[in-house]
Amino acid sequence: MKLTPRLQTIANMVDKGSIIGDIGTDHAYLPVWLVENSICERAFATDINEGPLANAVGTIEEAGFSDQITTRLGGGIEPYHLGEANAYVIAGMGGMLIIDILTTSKELADLADYLILQPMQGRADLRKWLSENAYEILEERIAIEGEKFYEVIKVKAGKGTHMTWAETELGTSMLQDENYYEFLDHKIRVHERILAGVKKGNDQAAISRVEAELKAIEEVKSCALTQKR
Repeated sequence: MKLTPRLQTIANMVDKGSIIGDIGTDHAYLPVWLVENSICERAFATDINEGPLANAVGTIEEAGFSDQITTRLGGGIEPYHLGEANAYVIAGMGGMLIIDILTTSKELADLADYLILQPMQGRADLRKWLSENAYEILEERIAIEGEKFYEVIKVKAGKGTHMTWAETELGTSMLQDENYYEFLDHKIRVHERILAGVKKGNDQAAISRVEAELKAIEEVKSCALTQKR
């Protein structure tokens, strides 16, 4: 099975031998790939909706992994029992929903060896929440599909640290990622468009804020360029 760049980036961050719980699994492509490629001997595929879970069951049966991948209907980490999975993937949903899932099932989330999170929106809010709730960022990666950039964050419960605006917005450990420089260029273009827009409104406070953010991104880009050399 061939994965999309987003799912492949997530798969590459899974530790060999893990028992993964894939939350919001949809078609179960990720757990099937992990078992198929001997990264995981066992895995779980869960979804809050019956339709996607039925799709997952079909994918798993077609791949011949019904004995190794368990499917369950339910939201977040709630369908899991203590000791079943040692790590969870929560991907393809908004950052605020991910925060809600981690808050609702804090005990299981905190006991996991690691969590792999891939927010579609609210990335900065998620990083800020993680830092304030004693989660340590282990690894971050960027996936690119067409013109879309996806940030993948691997964390574990531990010691949170204060983050600057640039760290919540741009990540804390992606300087070595091959896609990071392109990601920063994208962020600069977005902020340049925002700056052009706020200048039309002549809101000096907004202009100053966006200019400061743009400068912070350019400084990170300069650092990334130095690392690249």
